[in-house]
Parts: sequence; structure tokens; C-alpha cells
Amino acid sequence: MSGRRAFVLAAIAMIIFALSGCASTNQTGASRPQALFDARNKYIGDNSADMKLLDLLGINEIGKYKIELQTSREPYTLKITFSEINAGTDVQKLNSEMEKKSVLLLALIENAGRIEWAYTMNGEEASRSMTADEAAELIGKDVKACGESKAGVEELLNKLE
Repeated sequence: MSGRRAFVLAAIAMIIFALSGCASTNQTGASRPQALFDARNKYIGDNSADMKLLDLLGINEIGKYKIELQTSREPYTLKITFSEINAGTDVQKLNSEMEKKSVLLLALIENAGRIEWAYTMNGEEASRSMTADEAAELIGKDVKACGESKAGVEELLNKLE
């Protein structure tokens, strides 16, 4: 009986271990909404905080990039310029992903008013952008309000999936 009991306990432990891997967590064990909420920042001019958000959002999964900040007048803008696009990423996928990530950036950077992204694909240069107002229209509510709580960030992530 004790051998069977040990087997059952080991099986239960393995199931719990496997299921715990299903949750979206980062290296510190925080959930994705919590990690994003914890990384939010007040000022678009905080370059290191902006880079942390870009890292958490997985911008590098799209390609190599650099950022520029426009902080001299409103709307304060974060511009992401891709120098290389990863294989398997087409224009539609790039723009779709960047629209979602822009909504999140606008929610999580308090004074950000606009996110721009630029890229060259198939020899053609292109750029797109999203303002806080456009993001609000897309999700049906004030994007800035979503960034004020972990629950708001979680709701936003669910809407964007």
C-alpha cells in the first residue's frame, strides 16, 4: 500500500508541477499582468523604464529595433524603428502585433500620447502610429484608466488576445 501511495503522491506532484507551468509568469514568478503593472512608468522620457516595458512586451520577437523619444511637445511620442524584421513576420503580422503592443504601452506609460513604429520590408519603408485616443476607440474605454491597476492591465491583455 505504501508503494502505491508514493506513486499516487508522485503523480499528483507531477500534475501540479505541469499545471503550474500553464500560468503566464516571468522570471521572478509574477504574472504577466502584474509584471507589466509593476513596470509602468510616469514619464515617457524614462528611457530605461521604457526599455523594460518593451522587453516585457516582447518587441524583440518582431525584430531588432531602436527607440527615439519625442518629449519636447505633446503628444509625447515613443518611436520604435525596426532595423531588421525576424523571419516569418509579414507586414500584416507586424502591424497587428504592434497595434496591440502600442495599446499596452499607451496604458502603461502615463504621459505617452503616441506610439510610432517604422520598418523596411521588401525594400519599402513604412510607418504607422497609434494615439491614446485611437487606442481608446479600439478597446472601447480609456486606455490610461486600464494602466492604473493590475486588474485593468489584465482586462486589457484579455481584450487584445
